[in-house]
Amino acid sequence: MKKLLSLIMVFVLCFSLCSCGSDKVPANNDTPDLESSSEQIVESTKENTTAETESTTNTESTTNTESTTNTESTTKIESTNEEKAEVTSTVINECNHQWSDATCVAPKTCITCNTKVGGLGNHSYNEATCQEPKTCIHCGNTSGQKLNCTSGSNGKCIYCGKEVLVLSSVLSRPLDSIEELTSFVSSYYNDGFYKVGNYRLIFNSANGVILAWGATNLSNKDIKYITFTIQYYNNVGDPAYDEISGKSSYTARITGPIPAGKSFYFRKLIGYGSDIMYGVITNIKIEFMDGTSVSGYYGYTTWHNIRTSGSPKECFVIEQ
Repeated sequence: MKKLLSLIMVFVLCFSLCSCGSDKVPANNDTPDLESSSEQIVESTKENTTAETESTTNTESTTNTESTTNTESTTKIESTNEEKAEVTSTVINECNHQWSDATCVAPKTCITCNTKVGGLGNHSYNEATCQEPKTCIHCGNTSGQKLNCTSGSNGKCIYCGKEVLVLSSVLSRPLDSIEELTSFVSSYYNDGFYKVGNYRLIFNSANGVILAWGATNLSNKDIKYITFTIQYYNNVGDPAYDEISGKSSYTARITGPIPAGKSFYFRKLIGYGSDIMYGVITNIKIEFMDGTSVSGYYGYTTWHNIRTSGSPKECFVIEQ
């Protein structure tokens, strides 16, 4: 009996519930409000657009902020670099200079920082050769003349390698004996002084210095010119000076032709000086009729220098 009553009550409850749900279902004439839905959609779209706009604004603001920050950062970096450059410049200005010498093309210059001080220097010449005169190693400027070929021990020029004559094989030692001179000098110029005129200095009463010198052409070619320099010395071996020219040497030229194998005799007033005691013929240049030449150091010292109250005449005699 109790079970049956329970079932009846459950059934009544379920029916009641069904009736209540059917009351809430709208009638067939009731349709959804489309306008209301559309407005809701528009409003939703506006909200989304506003949100996107705000997001874009925020993004642009962030970008501008970042750009400004980057610009300021770049400016700071550039400023820092300039400060470093100034510091570097200060370090360079404080260079412990290492100077190269001034030349004819550049003043004294620091090899580290290139700082220059002072003016240009002088030329630096290398030695002259038979191929070129003295030449500046910096700018190429030349000075003086080319040298003649200079023979080495092998008989060839030490500069160009050409075969050259040796002075000692071209010109003899000075003729010293009376016999060597008498054979040709006395027959051409006999004034009584040739006998004391072998290689020596003759001093006259006015302190005039007369050189007497003779030698023989030992080559097989005729000599055109002989150019030589004689150096003056006093009693103690120091250079002596001409009282008129102020020079301590004299250069003369003998004009030929002097035939091969023949001798010559030369006598000439070459200066004035009471302090001059003897002389040395130093450099000689011999030029031949065929255009060749030879030069070198002669080196013979005058001997038997004498003083006389007379005045030997100048002369130049070539053996026939």
